[in-house]
This record gives sequence, C-alpha cells and structure tokens, in this order.
Amino acid sequence: MIFRHIAKIYAVILISIFAVFAYMYFSVNSIKKELNDNIDNLLIHIVKEFVENIDQNLKKNLKGRSPLEALHSDAKLRSNFEQVLSTISTNSFRYVYILYRDKNSIYRYLVDGSHEDKGELDQPLDVNIDEWNKVYETKQDNIIYQYELETLWTTYLHPILHKDQVVAVLAVDFSFELPDMVKEIIKPLNRSFLFIFIAILVLILLFAMEIYFNYKMKIKSYTDSLTGVYNRHYLRVFLKSVNIDNYQVLMFDIDHFKKINDNYGHKAGDIVLQDLAKIVKKLIREEDLIFRYGGEEFLLFVKVNGDFNVGEQIAKRIKDAVEKEKFIYEDQIIKTTISVGINKYPQRFKTIDQVIRYADEMLYLAKKDGRNCIKLEHENYKTMNKLTISEIKEAIEHNRIVCYYQPIFDSKTLSIVKYEALVRLIKKDQTVVGPYFFLEQIFSTTLYTELTNVVIENVFNKIEQTGAKISINLNFSDIPDLCEIKKQTKNQE
Repeated sequence: MIFRHIAKIYAVILISIFAVFAYMYFSVNSIKKELNDNIDNLLIHIVKEFVENIDQNLKKNLKGRSPLEALHSDAKLRSNFEQVLSTISTNSFRYVYILYRDKNSIYRYLVDGSHEDKGELDQPLDVNIDEWNKVYETKQDNIIYQYELETLWTTYLHPILHKDQVVAVLAVDFSFELPDMVKEIIKPLNRSFLFIFIAILVLILLFAMEIYFNYKMKIKSYTDSLTGVYNRHYLRVFLKSVNIDNYQVLMFDIDHFKKINDNYGHKAGDIVLQDLAKIVKKLIREEDLIFRYGGEEFLLFVKVNGDFNVGEQIAKRIKDAVEKEKFIYEDQIIKTTISVGINKYPQRFKTIDQVIRYADEMLYLAKKDGRNCIKLEHENYKTMNKLTISEIKEAIEHNRIVCYYQPIFDSKTLSIVKYEALVRLIKKDQTVVGPYFFLEQIFSTTLYTELTNVVIENVFNKIEQTGAKISINLNFSDIPDLCEIKKQTKNQE
C-alpha cells in the first residue's frame, strides 16, 4: 500500500513538471506567433498606405482614361509606372505588380515593378484564383496569408477601379523575418525545452522501470517459491481487503503425503506439489485465488458470481484430475489423491479466521471419511443448530472439550516447526463440532473464560507429554480474565 501511494506521488510530480514545461514551451511559441502577427499587421498598414498612394498617382496620370487600355497601349506610361512601383520594391516588399483578368479568367501581367522574376506584359501568372476573384466581386482589398516557419509571407490585393468597375488588381507580396535578436532568444529556449522534455521522458522511463521491478519483487514476495502459487504472506494481505461473502473457501491437501516423501524422497514430494499446483491453476478461473497454506495443504478462494455450486464443481474437477494424474519422478509413477473441505457459505461466520477454520474442519471430516472425497458441511448441518449455553456448560463439566493439533510447516524445509491448537466440542451423540457452533454464545460470559482455561490446560499437558511447540489463538481480553480466575482459585486454596 505504501509503495502504491509513493508511486502515485511520483507520477503526479512528474506529470506536473511535464505540464509546466509544456505550458512554457507553448507559451514561448505563442509569443513567437504573436510577434509574427504584430509585425504582419504593421506591414499590412504600411502596404495599405502604399497601394492607396499608387492608386491615386495612377488615376492622376491617366486623367480619366481606363488604366487597362492606357497601360496596354502606352509603353512610355507603362515604363514610368514600373519605375514608380519599383521604388517600393525592397527586401521586405519583394514583388509589386498589377494583373488583369482576361475574358478566359486568366490573370496576366499589366505592370511589374519587381526587381527579380519580372513579368512581361500579358504574361500569365498562376495565382489563387478564388482569392483574386474576391477582389473583382467585392471591389474591396483582400489579404492572402501564407505562413512559413521563420518568415511571414503575405499578399496584399487592391482593386483598381474605372467607372466603378474593377479593371485590374494591384498586388504587393511582402515578407519579413523575425529580428535576429528574437530568433537568438527563442532558439536556445526551444533547445532547452527539448532537452528538458528528453530528461522528463528519461525520468518517466526510469520511474516505469522502477515500478516494474518493484512489482516483480512484490510478486516474488507474494509467491511460494516451490509451487508458484500465492503464499501465506499474500494471504494476510488479501484477507485485509477481501469481501469474503463473494467467495467460497476450499481447503485441500494431498492424501498420505508423508508416505510419498518416505518412499520416494522429499524431491519427489516437491515435484508432486509443483505438478498439483499446475493442475489446479489450469482448472480454476482468473478470478479465483490459490494459496499454499501449509506443507501439502492449499487454500482456494472461489468467486461465487451468483453460482453457489461453483465451489463444489471446481473441487470435483480438481479431485478427479489429481486422481487420474500420473506424477512422474525419475521414471517412477506416483499416484495420489486429495481430500477437499469446502466452506460454501462464509457469510454465516463472523470472522475470516472462522471461515478458514470451518473449511479446515470439512477437510478433517473428508480425511476421517476415508480421504479422496469432498466435504461441504457437517451431516444434517442445515438442521443443526448452535449449541445452547447449558449444552456448552455440560460439555465443559464432562471433559468433552478437546484440541486438535494442526501442524505448521516451514515453507523452505517442509519440516514441522510447531502445531496450532484447534478447539473442538464433542456432543453427547459423539458428533464433533467446531467453534462456530459454541463460541459466539458464550463469548462475553465467564463460561468463555472457563473454556479458554480448559484449552490452555489441555495444551500444556500436551506440551509436557510430547515436548512439542504449540500455539494457541487467544483474545487480548482472555489474559486478564485467566489471571483473575487463577487468583481466585489460589485464594480459595
């Protein structure tokens, strides 16, 4: 969880840095475009004054004659006017010329004051016809923008009128490069932004790699090294957030596994465990989870999804597949079976520990009934009620509280390191029932403390007899209660 939060913080920081520099990059380019636009507007204003002066000068020299006819027929007038146009042709205002539209809607040169690529009289020129035609139609100036990366290209079109009709178009093509100072400022900024973007991308890549390797390490810490299924470490993590009501819990183990180790060796036992895990993983669904719970014991959480028979169906498939499987070790065929206990209705139980313990009880019954079978619930479970306080009290008084001892294995050596004491109550009809049927009723009573005391005495007797290490599950509140009982007993003596 901590790693997940740190990963989110790093991701937010990197994204924020990237967003800030992206904003700065686009801001600089926006300023650059704004400079272009301002320069363009300034030049347009200058050009507008030029063309209006030229238009007035042309009309003054023509003295009422048609500009089209006069310039066509009078070579001297045309030459003089070209000189006038050439006076405003500079590096910025590169092309200054007058075109007319013939009967076939082809635009041809009338006068060209340009210093380079000069057009001759009546020579056709390929232009943007739609934009030029607008001048003829509207009798208004028109501006054609042609932007390139570092240079502004603009064509200013001005109609030349005679008797309120457009007879020709005066055109000025101008360009203006950004000042060297501006370009020198922008270029290193753009390079800096490029380097920053590359650095951020490298950081993101390194961050992604760190997440990946941390994920791999996390998966490794959650996985049983022998079988490849989840281990008890991940089980503890999983149980903290799982809604157990969405699952059915299966516990199963290999029948007579000790005989396999004794007859073929521990390496053979390892191979059987590995192959069993492969079989199970093939038969369960993506939403189901399999854990190695002990040496040869596995815990399976089966997602219900509305089908309350799914746990039994999957258990049967696994049991049948294992029974048919031929486990091979050094050319020797090993046959084995499994026993399965199912907690079909986890919602009946108050805690997850009770859910797992009940599945364990069913596994115990499956083994008691001859192994290689599946146990869903106690016989007559649906009609079996929880015990009354008087029945529990009677069981305590008549020494019908016993402990079963579940072995706890070292996952690396597969040797038993200790045992866990599991309390059971034997009814009058000799039916063995688990804590689900009697603990809840007496939890807040002195009877619960008496029962806990009986369990502790049984465990200590067992330790004294066998020397084994045995753990007991106690509530924190049990300790002072037990101390008080010991104190009262001592006073009575």
